[in-house]
Amino acid sequence: MRIASFSNKFIATVAAVLAMLLAGTGVTSAQAASNAGSVLKSSTFSSTYTLGSTYTVQGMTIRSFDVTHQASTIDATSLRGKAITFTAAVTGAVSGTSYANTYGSISWYSDANMNSYISQTSFYPQGGFQTPTSLTVPETAVSAQVQMTTNLMASNNTNQLTSGSFTFNYTLKVDGISQTVASIASGDSNPTTGFYSRATNTYIRVSGITTDYTSPAGTFDESAYLYACVDTASLSGSSVLTANLTNGGSPVTSPNYFWNDIATPNGWGNTYGETADFSDPDFSGLLTARQILVRASKDFSTGGTRQWDLSIKDANNVEVSTPCSATAPTQTPTLSLNGSNLSVSAPTGLTNFSTWYYAIYRATDSASATPLYSGNNYYNTMNMNNNANVYANNGVIPVGTPLVARYINKLTVGYASVSSEPGPASNPISLPAAAITLTSTISNGDDPGQAKLLTPTGQLVDYSSAMASGMEMGPPVSPVSDGKEGFYVTKSSNMGGWKLFRLNKTGVDATFGGAGADVSLYADHAEMDETYPINPSVAWYGTRDKWFAATAIDATPMSNGPPALTEVVNSLEIKTGTQGSGTVATTTLTSTQMNAFCAAQSSGSRFADGYAIESVSSPMAKPLVKIPCSVSYNAMTYTYSNAYILASITTGANSAITAIHQFNTGVGNNTFGGFGRYSGSGFSTASGTVSVYPNASAATDTALAFYSLSYDYNSTAMPPSASVAGFKFVRVKMNGTATVTDTPVAGVTSLTGMSLSSLSSSVTSKLPTLPAMSTGSGLLGLLRNSVSTGTAPNIVVTTTWKLVSLDSATGVFSAGDDITIDTDATFVGTSSLSFVGGGQLVGTTGQVLLQRLSSSVVSSTMTYVRAQAVLDLTSKQLDTGEAVTYTQPLVSGIFSLFYVDEQGRMNWLSTMDTNKFGWVRWNSTASNSSLPAGVTVTGQDSLFTVAAGGKLTITGTGLGTISAVTVGGNRATFTKTATKLVVTLPKNLSGDKPVSATFPGAVIADLANINYVGAAKQAQTIATTANVSGTWTGATSKVTTSFPATTSVGLPTSLKVDKAAVCSVSGQTVTMNAAGTCVVTVSSAGDLGTSARSQNTSIVVAKG
Repeated sequence: MRIASFSNKFIATVAAVLAMLLAGTGVTSAQAASNAGSVLKSSTFSSTYTLGSTYTVQGMTIRSFDVTHQASTIDATSLRGKAITFTAAVTGAVSGTSYANTYGSISWYSDANMNSYISQTSFYPQGGFQTPTSLTVPETAVSAQVQMTTNLMASNNTNQLTSGSFTFNYTLKVDGISQTVASIASGDSNPTTGFYSRATNTYIRVSGITTDYTSPAGTFDESAYLYACVDTASLSGSSVLTANLTNGGSPVTSPNYFWNDIATPNGWGNTYGETADFSDPDFSGLLTARQILVRASKDFSTGGTRQWDLSIKDANNVEVSTPCSATAPTQTPTLSLNGSNLSVSAPTGLTNFSTWYYAIYRATDSASATPLYSGNNYYNTMNMNNNANVYANNGVIPVGTPLVARYINKLTVGYASVSSEPGPASNPISLPAAAITLTSTISNGDDPGQAKLLTPTGQLVDYSSAMASGMEMGPPVSPVSDGKEGFYVTKSSNMGGWKLFRLNKTGVDATFGGAGADVSLYADHAEMDETYPINPSVAWYGTRDKWFAATAIDATPMSNGPPALTEVVNSLEIKTGTQGSGTVATTTLTSTQMNAFCAAQSSGSRFADGYAIESVSSPMAKPLVKIPCSVSYNAMTYTYSNAYILASITTGANSAITAIHQFNTGVGNNTFGGFGRYSGSGFSTASGTVSVYPNASAATDTALAFYSLSYDYNSTAMPPSASVAGFKFVRVKMNGTATVTDTPVAGVTSLTGMSLSSLSSSVTSKLPTLPAMSTGSGLLGLLRNSVSTGTAPNIVVTTTWKLVSLDSATGVFSAGDDITIDTDATFVGTSSLSFVGGGQLVGTTGQVLLQRLSSSVVSSTMTYVRAQAVLDLTSKQLDTGEAVTYTQPLVSGIFSLFYVDEQGRMNWLSTMDTNKFGWVRWNSTASNSSLPAGVTVTGQDSLFTVAAGGKLTITGTGLGTISAVTVGGNRATFTKTATKLVVTLPKNLSGDKPVSATFPGAVIADLANINYVGAAKQAQTIATTANVSGTWTGATSKVTTSFPATTSVGLPTSLKVDKAAVCSVSGQTVTMNAAGTCVVTVSSAGDLGTSARSQNTSIVVAKG
């Protein structure tokens, strides 16, 4: 567990500490003081409490709340060597918090009067993960005091509690046996055996009350502090001021008053008393202060209603108190952009570890306006940058609006924080929208390869509900493709809860969780000592409607610093589900299982670095997870040296973990390993570097393929002993076996001593890019080769591409064939080619769908040109579709998903407005693939259709295996038999459109073409055949006449004669078999888009 884990737990605890508490002190809100605008209140009380009883709170503002139960014994001699433990039961809740932190301590004494102190030791209740939970009674102990406390604290030291009820109970045990704690009166003698407790030894203590209240019966210790300020500008050496503390309008008897400089609000000195005479030297020094702080205090030993007011009046009985404030800042901050964040410069002159404050305003707002956002930052001289970063997508800071920052000074007065007026405004700056901007006009055409904007102006898809969702604002964690037409996002709360959403072209998938849009992975924590889920990692597996989340569950005992490697207690939890269902199954691999697994892979390693878990998508029946097995831990840098292992998880009652491939050893210089090829920006994760075959099914089929790299994370040099083992090509079959190629790069026989920069230039230039997702049995790659010529500044870079294929026997890629890229002037500079995720065709025939991209950057704004491109696997010719140009600021919070749908079309979802998707889709390009074996097309009943469509019938063989049909790239419904396909043609298309079908193995082939002619049927003509005459002299004098086979639009004609005894028809020829007259009718019935046509011709044969 990293140190961050402890930090998160502590912050989460403090952030909610206040919840369960107030359920019952009987405390009620009282009438506001008449001088509330100037008076600050800070009170504390303790009252007796009966364990197990219910208390109700009706609202007040407090800082912290404690319930304490103290049990004593003077019979520790009989307990020596035995184990002392306790349990705690806390029930109920108060609005505003949900945490309860319980702890205990024992003080040991060597005498029965508890005067001779030995030591004090802390311990924690059983059932939690804080340790120790058991203490052994020392051999020298005679008496002991055991104290058990539950503490709740308001978030950020302030919170408003409304209403609720709660109970607390503690059970003290000796060697596991519950002890009875006797209740004794204050004057009673201490029992000589067993444990005892007086009434005031079990109590509730409420601290930092900043409103009026009623302290309940049983209160035995109460302190009230009231503060008011006086501006010194109207005072002189002759001024006399009088303070008056009242409760419910009545003067309070004998309160204490102190007068201080506001700069030292909690100081103690000689300036005390009800009256301040500024001619007195003790008080005259305060005239140099900007404000004088008057502090009144009063202690009580019984409860009661507290309606405080503190009045400060001059000699004329005029109220002079004013609201307290800190000194206004004079420095002007600098506001800048840090990626997608605002950056506020730290003020100068700060002391180490001090806190400074700031606020963000609209540039048009005055300093008195309510700020859009307020924050603080700590100054540490060890930090290279002490600026404050303000996250852009926090839901409160607008984009495209000029903003300014102002410093604010703060003072702590009692339990209250007193702010100054804001300082001078910074330079204005505007946050760029976390969205892309389309700069080209999309054609929205129907031709192959053309692009369509399916979300025109005003119709963007809103996904903001997943961004808020009752969780923290901000972007979700690492969107992950769901393997189809959407992606998963996880959102966390500041209480440690996690939710999972699915986003797609409709926005947030409202049925992803069954009855709702989200799946709850982890609920918010109810206790500080709950186990802690560390950043769930999500992927799909099996059929692509299944998902899983892998999470390390941190149960490491709390400590004052980072734990040793052997002290970390992490289990692995796998949650699985199906899209459209709210049912989530949980499989747990215990820390014992995980540590045994790690030790078997790398001796001495443990499952400790829970943040380095990575889920891997695959079609395998079991979830795949990249597991970090920690070999060592650096307490100075809070980092682990890990061996990384790809493993499959057996879910269910018989949970198990099985290693598939080990990336590195984690020892010495071999400290880092993972997926992908190295790039200058760092090490890639599985999401972009693993080739997944979603349609793989047989045990021998390849499920996924990837490059495996290991290197020295610290020195950026390859391990001297690793040689070629540091860079491998791995193919994992559906049955979980892995085939590893040690030297997958042609021409590179050794990696020994090679630096990562050399690896990038020497190896990756010969390393094919694998498809992010593919179907079919063949594995192809794209190989880029860039050659620079000329000298600076006239260097010309020429880039060429090759299509390479894998030799499945050797695991080595071929030298490849050159790709011919079509010319498109829209793409400026060098175009890059990449595979598109989502099931594009990859095989030995047909085509593969690629993505073509070029980019440039100006002033933190990227300009992209992007298009669908189809590569013919036979000719190696690239056919680029319509280019779409857009700009994108260099900010976070912009999501983009590219996938290929079932119709073979590239789809692009991208953020085009704050938390809103735009959707661009390219029409599919005719595949020109050969029909699969056994498939033939023998005819179609229509060549044309009107815009309204209709039903097209195609006849042939092998048509029963068709799984999808498109017309001009548009999905069509159909019915089928082995010999007939009936397609319902889409409406409102135009021009000639291919009718394409998808066959097993994701083979897409054209069956026919259909031409859309418009709203009305077209006319057609038949070429005229002149009337024929002849003479009959016998069988040898037969007259024959030929007629046109097709009409003017290419439809076939048919012939009909009126006298079969005189003339006969064969094909397009009519033969006179005797003397006489024959009328021949030539006709075409038309089709879905063509009107019928016919004409007559006469043949006359005279008898000779």
